[in-house]
Amino acid sequence: LTAQSSVGVTEVHAPPASFLKQQLNTLLGDLGPPRAIKIGMLGTRDLAEAVGEVLAKISSSTSTDSADSTTEKTWIVFDPVMISTSGHKLIDDDAKEAILQHVFPYTDILT
Repeated sequence: LTAQSSVGVTEVHAPPASFLKQQLNTLLGDLGPPRAIKIGMLGTRDLAEAVGEVLAKISSSTSTDSADSTTEKTWIVFDPVMISTSGHKLIDDDAKEAILQHVFPYTDILT
């Protein structure tokens, strides 16, 4: 989450990874696997790992064999927001490596 104006970013707040994971699992439990997911800023290693865990769960619940599939593929779009337009750094350095390890393997479209 960012506090920002047209001039720049004044503060960046990363919610606890446990909260994000709870929110994602709550949505999956209610709606089931979605047709697509768009991911934006993941500012910390913990957030990237939490999203990666949920993406792994979604990936394992969908079959790539259309003859056996009861659930259609969930398309993953990742827009890795890392720097604001005003030049403010939005993610921790260790988040980059975690994104590569835990989110990129499930990404279908990278913007």
